[in-house]
Amino acid sequence: MEENYINRSSWDEVECYLNAVASRVDPHDFIGVYGIPRGGSVLAAWLAHKLYLPLLSEPQPSCIIIDDICESGTTLRECLSNPNIADCNDCYVTVMYYRLDSYEKLVDYYFKEKEDNWIVFPWEQ
Repeated sequence: MEENYINRSSWDEVECYLNAVASRVDPHDFIGVYGIPRGGSVLAAWLAHKLYLPLLSEPQPSCIIIDDICESGTTLRECLSNPNIADCNDCYVTVMYYRLDSYEKLVDYYFKEKEDNWIVFPWEQ
């Protein structure tokens, strides 16, 4: 893969994203944080500590759902179809990178637009 096609995300960038999420939510409105495996798990653990919320092993009503990237939306739609959160209106969904040309709005907040480059997160390096 060509190096100029790769976007290397930094730990500082991850922290900026999580700080932005933390400033947008009231932790009292949520029961915990669920991270979509695998990249979302890293972000969920960090955000749960930041908000003093439990880290959840599965999505539940009134939780924050977080992932590193949403490109096609397949993984996120699968998560949101979980019977435990059939009415996910009270869940807050956030991703670090989001593909804007997706045909439906799946997230409440995204940090950066996903373009045609390959994203390498710091926990993958």
